[in-house]
Amino acid sequence: MNDLTRSTLTVNGTTLVLAADGGFNGIVALTPGANTLTFIATDAAGNHTQVDRPLVRDNDAPAVVMASPSDQVLVKTTTVTVRGTITDASTVTLNGTPLTIAADRTYQSTIALSEGLNTITLVATDAAGNAATVVRSVTLDTTAPVLAVTTPADGITVPDDNITVAGTATDQSAVHVTVNGAAVSLSSGGAFSTTAALASGSNAIAIIATDSVGNSTTVTRSVTKQAAIDPNLPPDPRRVAPTLNRTVATNQAAATTFLYTGTNPIQTGVVAGTIVPARVSTLRGRVLARSGAALPGATITIRNHPEFGATKSRADGWYDLVVNGGGKV
Repeated sequence: MNDLTRSTLTVNGTTLVLAADGGFNGIVALTPGANTLTFIATDAAGNHTQVDRPLVRDNDAPAVVMASPSDQVLVKTTTVTVRGTITDASTVTLNGTPLTIAADRTYQSTIALSEGLNTITLVATDAAGNAATVVRSVTLDTTAPVLAVTTPADGITVPDDNITVAGTATDQSAVHVTVNGAAVSLSSGGAFSTTAALASGSNAIAIIATDSVGNSTTVTRSVTKQAAIDPNLPPDPRRVAPTLNRTVATNQAAATTFLYTGTNPIQTGVVAGTIVPARVSTLRGRVLARSGAALPGATITIRNHPEFGATKSRADGWYDLVVNGGGKV
């Protein structure tokens, strides 16, 4: 400020200190929001000059909303979309990289994730230097649960209608376990135990462990349930055959007589005198269903020779039938 006479200077009524070179300084209180600074310089003769300067006192940080992602979220995708709105910001950075804000004050960007914990930091700064920071923690989990099935062993055969299925399932997030589609509860350490129903024949038991983001591990156990043995079916000849005297020679006739004689023979209805000792021959075979499975209970006879009686296929489909060899049978 310059004048021919000594002058005074006030700003909003507050007198400022003037230096010899016309410079001035002082402190003027401001209110939040819009302010006007009124400078009035007055010389010794009472002449004055007024200058007004509008300004805004801004102590408020930008308003930042991060709609996605949520904090402390688990995901299985290798990227995450960061989006939301920001008002009153002149510069914005996302993990240190400048971020463009749209005309409607929205923002959206894709961040690549590393396996494990990731920190996403957004900083919005206004023209006055006020800054707002939003931090999100996102964990990338692409690892499937660890599933250990302790029972049953794979490929076993049992006679029971049900079998115990047990093991452990662990993961860094919550784990859900199903056995053949039925949910199973977990105890301490991820241990589980349940039973699975078995149908006669081959059974596939599927144990699936799934974590909270959808990663899953499947273990399959094959278990065969033995078919109930029909008491009306012939026994295996090896279980009922008389013990042979290995110190003497045994002929075929003597070794096979038990098959068609006695109170409960394997081959029934043989007419007395039909089997000629010198011509004895044993037919052995197996009866299968179209599926290839053993077919028990099938009746086996010799066509047009009812004198040889009949037998039935056993639980495993096998049969033994004594006939006379040396001719067409």
